[in-house]
Amino acid sequence: MGICYNGSNRNDASLYKTVWHNNTKWKLHNSASKTLEDDKFNYEIGVSLNGSLFWIAYLEKTDPLYCLVKVNFSKERSSRFCTLPCRMSHPRDAFVLRVFKGDRFSVLKQCHVTKKIEIWVTKNKVNVEDGNDVVWMNFMILLIPNIPRLVQAEPYYYRQPSYFIDDKRLVVCSCDENGQAWIYVLGENKLISKVQLDSVVGFWPSHCTYFPSLVPVPRDQKDEAELQTMDSTKTKQKKKKAHEEQLPWELIEEILSRVPLKSLVRLSVVCKRWNVILDDKRFINNHKETFRFILKTKTKIYSVSIDPKIVVRELPWDTLALEYQKTTKLVDCDEFLICNMDQGAVVWNPLSNFNFSKDRFSRFCDLPCGMSHLRDALVLRIFKGDRFSLLKQCNVTKKTEIWVTKNKVNVEDSRDVVWVNFIRLSIPSFPSLVPTNLYSQQPSYFIDDKRLVVCSCDETGQAWIYVDQQSPNRFSGWTLAFALHLFSQLGPGSSRRMDLTKTKQKKKAAHEEQLPWELLEEILSRVPLKSLVRLRVVCKRWNVILDDKRFINNHKETFRFILKTKSKIYSVSIDPKIVVRELPCDIPDLECQIPTTLVDCDEFLICNMDDGAAVWNPWLKQSTWIRQPRFSLEGICYNGSNRTSDQVSLYKTIWANCTEWRIHDFAFGTWKRSNFNSGDSNQREKGRRKNLHSDMSVSLNGSLFWIAYVDETDPLYLLGRFNFSKERFYTFCYLRCGMSHSRDALVLRVFKGDRFSVLKQCYVTKKVEIWVTKNKVNVEDGSDVVWVSFMTFSIPHFPSLVQAEPYSDQQPSYYIDDKRLVMCSCDENGQAWIYVLGENKLISKVHLDSVVDPWPSHCTYFPSLVPVPREKDEAELQV
Repeated sequence: MGICYNGSNRNDASLYKTVWHNNTKWKLHNSASKTLEDDKFNYEIGVSLNGSLFWIAYLEKTDPLYCLVKVNFSKERSSRFCTLPCRMSHPRDAFVLRVFKGDRFSVLKQCHVTKKIEIWVTKNKVNVEDGNDVVWMNFMILLIPNIPRLVQAEPYYYRQPSYFIDDKRLVVCSCDENGQAWIYVLGENKLISKVQLDSVVGFWPSHCTYFPSLVPVPRDQKDEAELQTMDSTKTKQKKKKAHEEQLPWELIEEILSRVPLKSLVRLSVVCKRWNVILDDKRFINNHKETFRFILKTKTKIYSVSIDPKIVVRELPWDTLALEYQKTTKLVDCDEFLICNMDQGAVVWNPLSNFNFSKDRFSRFCDLPCGMSHLRDALVLRIFKGDRFSLLKQCNVTKKTEIWVTKNKVNVEDSRDVVWVNFIRLSIPSFPSLVPTNLYSQQPSYFIDDKRLVVCSCDETGQAWIYVDQQSPNRFSGWTLAFALHLFSQLGPGSSRRMDLTKTKQKKKAAHEEQLPWELLEEILSRVPLKSLVRLRVVCKRWNVILDDKRFINNHKETFRFILKTKSKIYSVSIDPKIVVRELPCDIPDLECQIPTTLVDCDEFLICNMDDGAAVWNPWLKQSTWIRQPRFSLEGICYNGSNRTSDQVSLYKTIWANCTEWRIHDFAFGTWKRSNFNSGDSNQREKGRRKNLHSDMSVSLNGSLFWIAYVDETDPLYLLGRFNFSKERFYTFCYLRCGMSHSRDALVLRVFKGDRFSVLKQCYVTKKVEIWVTKNKVNVEDGSDVVWVSFMTFSIPHFPSLVQAEPYSDQQPSYYIDDKRLVMCSCDENGQAWIYVLGENKLISKVHLDSVVDPWPSHCTYFPSLVPVPREKDEAELQV
């Protein structure tokens, strides 16, 4: 039922006592049975404050006043502590006790009939030894229309909600009438947000509020507790001397907040200063991995984080007793979780992943493949020193696959382990790597650069070395370079090996005398663009320079706008002067035709044509063609940060026509149907059909965004976002402006690489406004997006940026350079112009007379060295 303690040093196991209960009596652990007078406990969930346990209790259900009952640690008996300010009038009323601000009580009451929610708190700090001076006051009253009932009908009416109070917000976890878990955030007498925890698979999960801590779980045996001693006196003296020069408090807190939770327990004994920080509730609440609720289904346990967004994670069953049986009930009790089971209970601290037994095995992560035959090969190895690789050979098809983990493996936490397919081998007459008579003998292998080297025995028991490598002809895929029979006469081809040590020493000696950064940047800025991609692998220093946006912007061949006429494509450079160059149409299937539309999407250009579209990097002269008649490619999105590799699993493309949307997966070459109005879980947005203001998408950190509206006359437009993982569209945030005339300009762009900007020109007044997001945009959550006015231009005789029909759908292109606004637009005669504005005046206006045809389509384009993704079959040829 609960755990109580006496004293402040909670590392001492002798301070703790646990309270147990069945239908007839109460019992304290390591003491005689103690029956609690005549009080009948209303609920079985105790609340711990300063080591004492409290319960809501009543003598009769008709009693107008309920009370708190306290378990006295020293006397080992229960007694009435104080009277509560409210009571239950219906069996489905919500009535829950919690700790408030660490030293007070709070009570949540919801009336089943009126659904009115009240929060009562104690006025002063609670003295757990004396309840006579406890004064309750009304802290919050919420009368919200359509607020759901927090307690459902039988047989689940005993499931009370879990809640905590964060400043002036009330955060509640409860189940609806269908057994689905929800998080409700309330404040200022309104429902701020309502989120369904769809990651929780089962129905009717039990749940509780949990505030993580670094307090170690008390041991059951005295000898076991004595093993948890601190360092010796000499060790303490060495640590004290090493920490004489201390870092600032703020810096230490920021560093420790990024340390994995399991390591923080050990760090609390480094010094008193660190112990003070780790004991601070504020530090625990701000840690990157903290959470607020625990939910338990029939098969799993989940944690729920609230700020800055709601995140549901599965908790591992990392206690010895929990691996063989499931908990019947979870109870939070003063920074611990009590897991009741059929044959006892476990005291658990999920934050520090406490284990009752350290010498044991535990599940780490799932593999991407398994065995379908007794003679399948399945071998695990280390890859690049900090990752895993897995060799799988199917005994039937002899097809061999190598899977590797995408990122560096954190051995303490497997939640971020992602497997990717690294090598696929389908080589004719390739032997089976597992012999018939020795099926338990798996092959040995390693990956050396772009070679796979395998050691295995054949059917006669003879050992062989197989070396598979990429063919010099990239369209030939992988081939068997040679097979060497060990312990036979060595042939002339058997001495092939790489002398990596000497090569590395020569490279190191060649780079001992480094050129200055400025000179190196100036030299690289004059290198032809196509060669820059190959130069990335020279050294880390060069790779850092080539990844710098400033270097790309200062390159001699960089440009800012792309224009397309009926017959040609042009690039436009701005600084130090405006230069127009014709771009060669070096895209497959583009030699004989010009694209119908050009769309810039996160450092790529999308070229739509009648039979499909091409994804093009004009700076690198790379492209890939996707065939899809009757559809237009709207944008390309990705998942992950390492875009310098041709990793097709990162990319998906979004297509649309007048009636439907489709999603194309580069990794598998598959197509899926979607609906632009299908993803909103918000009740306000579910029934509202949204329309695109423009088919030009904007990509930020791999996510696609569009300006959309519900009603053209609505003064506020919104941003719609495509979710990469769920493959759904939903409303992201609202804009600060909309359209009041069909010829108003309204354009969305990325600002400073991590924010949004919106250009709005009123057709009537010709006034130009630039709105930007105040802070860095979190693409997963648009609730905290704040728009601020960045620039306003009221320039006499300034032209309209959107022309009359049939060109009213052609919006201007623009970007913001420091405090300048640079725009590309067509005048009423279809001639292209570049406008540069700043300090509320027109700095320059240049006619692009090199562009011969009128009414060119145009877009902003920022060059990059990111390679164009390939489709699955084409990507395998590039390995």
